[in-house]
Amino acid sequence: MQRAALIPQAWAAWQRFWFAGPSPVALDGVRAAVGVALLVVYGPLGDDLGRLYGPHGWAPPAAAVADLGEAAWWSPLDGATSVALAAARWGLLAAGALLTVGVASRAASIAAWLGHLAFMHRAPLATYGVDYALASLLFVLALAPTGRILALWPSARPYGDWGRACLRAIQVQWAVAFLFAGFSKLRGDAWWHGWAVWDAMAHADFAPAPGADLLARSPILVNLLTYGALVVELGYPVGVWTRLRRAWVLAALALHLGIALTLDLWAFSFVMAAGHLAFWPAKRSPGPSQDAQPLGDAEQSAGRPTGA
Repeated sequence: MQRAALIPQAWAAWQRFWFAGPSPVALDGVRAAVGVALLVVYGPLGDDLGRLYGPHGWAPPAAAVADLGEAAWWSPLDGATSVALAAARWGLLAAGALLTVGVASRAASIAAWLGHLAFMHRAPLATYGVDYALASLLFVLALAPTGRILALWPSARPYGDWGRACLRAIQVQWAVAFLFAGFSKLRGDAWWHGWAVWDAMAHADFAPAPGADLLARSPILVNLLTYGALVVELGYPVGVWTRLRRAWVLAALALHLGIALTLDLWAFSFVMAAGHLAFWPAKRSPGPSQDAQPLGDAEQSAGRPTGA
C-alpha cells in the first residue's frame, strides 16, 4: 500500500509546486523590467544597426556560416535592407514600450520574442548572455497572464493557476542557469585558485575596470570576491527555495550589481535582475485557483495561513 501511495503523493507534490506556490504578482514586475530592458538594448543601436545586422556589416550571414557551419541560424533579417532593419527595430521598441506600461502584454511579448530571435539569429556572432536571458524571459511572458498590476489599464482578471505555473517556470530557469554558471566556473583554474575576479577586471576588454587598483594591492580581497561569487552561484539554486529566499535574492542582485559596476555589463545585469524578481517574496497562495495578495513577508510553508 505504501508503494502504491507514492505515485499519487508525487503527483500531489508536483501539483503543489506548480500551482500552489507564491502569488504570481511578480510576473508583472518581470514583465515591466523586460520591457525596459528591450528599450535599453535596442534603443541605442541607431547608426550601428546596419553595421551589426546589415548584409554588408561587420558580420554578414556568410561570416556566421563560415564560423559556425551547420550551427549557423537562419533569420528573416538575413539580407534585410536598412528600411526593413529599422522597421524591425522600431517594432521591438514599440513592443518594449507596451510591455513596460502593461498594455496588450501578451501580444507585445509574442512580437518581442519573435523580433528578438530574428535579430539574434541574424548575428549569432554578436550574441551573448543578455540576448539568451531576454529570449528566455520573453518566451515565458508570451504564455503568461500579465497586465494585472503595474499597468496603465490593469486587468481585473485573476492570474489563475497558469500564472503560478509561468512564474515557477521563470524561477526554475533562473535557478538552473545559476547552477550551470557555477559548475562551468569550477572548470577553470582561476576560480579554484581564487583570482578569477582579477582576471576579469584586468582583461583588455574591460581595463581599466573601476577598483582594479585596489584589487591589485589586496589579493585577499580578490580571493574573497572570487569565492563569494562561487558561493552565490552554487548556493542560490538551493537556498532560494528555503526560508532564506530574500537573502539569496539580495546576494544575487549584489553579484549582478558588481558585474555591472566593474565590467560595465549593465544590460546583462539588469536582465538577470529582472529574472530574480520572480523569486521576490510574496504571500503564498493557499492552493490552486486562489490568488494571494502581493507584498508582505513570505509565508514559506504551504501549510501556514497567509492571513486575511
